[in-house]
Amino acid sequence: MAKYLDDVGLAHLWGKIKDYVSSQSQAASPLDAYPVGAIYLSMSATSPQALFGGTWTKLEGRFLMCSDSSYAAGTTGGSNDAVVVSHTHSGESDTDGSHTHSISGGGHSHSGSTSSAGSHTHGTSQSGYSFVTTNGTFKYGSGGASAPAPSSKVTNTAGSGVHTHSVTVNASGSHSHTMSSAGGHYHNLTIDSAGQSGTDKNMPKYITVNAWQRTA
Repeated sequence: MAKYLDDVGLAHLWGKIKDYVSSQSQAASPLDAYPVGAIYLSMSATSPQALFGGTWTKLEGRFLMCSDSSYAAGTTGGSNDAVVVSHTHSGESDTDGSHTHSISGGGHSHSGSTSSAGSHTHGTSQSGYSFVTTNGTFKYGSGGASAPAPSSKVTNTAGSGVHTHSVTVNASGSHSHTMSSAGGHYHNLTIDSAGQSGTDKNMPKYITVNAWQRTA
């Protein structure tokens, strides 16, 4: 084939062959896998710029969230701390609270009696009358039979003089107490409105990685 080409034509042909072989044998660049806007994740601290070239920006302190109609790609937001809303609670007991108390009557009795002997004497003064004495003789007063004394008297003594006295005591002893039946009342409740601190309470379980975004 060479004898049909001059030097200029042969040089041109070999140039074409070299370009073709070079284009077919050249390996693809790793940077091609990360177009502008792509994110590179790694546990290694080595920047992808040192590995693949290009321009990269390190992402720090944020989670990745997939975009949707409400959150466009590249939007930032959120908070590590939970929002704790201050609030109060109020309460009261039932205002009725009606109840009763039972009280016993306190009924009881008292007993009493007098002495059953009670012996005593009565003096009787009579004038001009005769009396029969205990030995069967007649006497006029305290004088003799023929000369009774005008102021004579006869003394008569009872044997026992037994008698009784009735004593009556109220046995019931009943009385009453007045009590309010409503019993309505209130209890005040105080609850701290601050609540628990929300610092770092909005964090799900996580594992940290190094992330870069290619910008050019």
